Amino acid sequence: MTQWAKMVDSDGDGNFEIYQLHDEDPSGLWHPDALEFWREVPDEHAAIGNVFEESTQTWYTGAAWGLKKTAEAPKPDVAPKPIAIPLGAVLELEITNAGSNYETPPVRNQYDIEDGKRLVATVTYDPLTEKAVSVEINEAGEGYKVGQTFIINVGFGRDWDRKNPDYTTVRIKRVNTDAEATKPADVAVSNSPGAPAP
Repeated sequence: MTQWAKMVDSDGDGNFEIYQLHDEDPSGLWHPDALEFWREVPDEHAAIGNVFEESTQTWYTGAAWGLKKTAEAPKPDVAPKPIAIPLGAVLELEITNAGSNYETPPVRNQYDIEDGKRLVATVTYDPLTEKAVSVEINEAGEGYKVGQTFIINVGFGRDWDRKNPDYTTVRIKRVNTDAEATKPADVAVSNSPGAPAP
C-alpha cells in the first residue's frame, strides 16, 4: 500500500523530507505547478518528517536523519559561538481561526509573507472536530512582522466547501526585534520525533 506525500528538498542536497500526506492522488486537488513535490511513498515510510536520501535510496525517520547528520558533521575545534537570531524571526504563533473539514494529518509548510522568508510551521488537527488545535514553529525564518497572517489551504477532507472554505488562519504573535539576540549553537534540536527506520 502507498500514500501520497509532499516531499521537499529544502536544503538542496538531494534529500527529500515529507511535509504533508494525502491518501488520494493529488492531481485532481491542486494546481499542476504544485504537483512536482508529490510522490507515492510506501505506507511504512509515510510519516511527517521522514526523509528519503536520494543517493542511497534509503528512508530515515526524522530523528534518525537528525542523528545521522549530527554524526556526519565535522567536530568544531573550539567552543561554538552563539548563533544570531535574525531580526523578524518568528518566536510565537497563534491560531485565530481553527477552520473546518480538515483531514487529521498535520500540515507542515513554508510561509513567505512580504519580506518575511523561510518560516516553516506545522499545524495539527483534531480528528473528531477536523479543526486546528495547535501550531508549532519548525524554522523561525526572518523579516516577519507581528500581526501578519497565513492560511492553511491544503489538507482538506472531501467535504470541504470549495466556494466558501473555512480556512485555518494563523497569526504571527511575536517576532525577534533585538539585533543582538542569540541562541546557543551547541544545542541540537530535532523537530521530528521517531525511532530509526527499519
